[in-house]
Amino acid sequence: MKEKKLVFRKQNVLYERKISRCREKGVCPECRGRGLEKVLQNEYYYVEPSKCAGCQGTGKFTDWNRLKVIS
Repeated sequence: MKEKKLVFRKQNVLYERKISRCREKGVCPECRGRGLEKVLQNEYYYVEPSKCAGCQGTGKFTDWNRLKVIS
C-alpha cells in the first residue's frame, strides 16, 4: 500500500511539473501548443488530425486553463 502511494505521489509531482512548464511557455499541456491531437497511426491507417479537446485548437495555456475550470 505504501508503494502505491509513492507511485501516485511521483505521478502527481511529474504532472505538476509538466503543467508549470507549459504555464511558463504559455502552451496547452495536452497538445504542447500545436492545437491538434496526436493520432497514433500506421502505414495503412490515416485519420485527419482533430482539434485538441483541452484548448479547442488554439494551443494556448490560458484557453486550456479556462476550459479545465469549466469542466
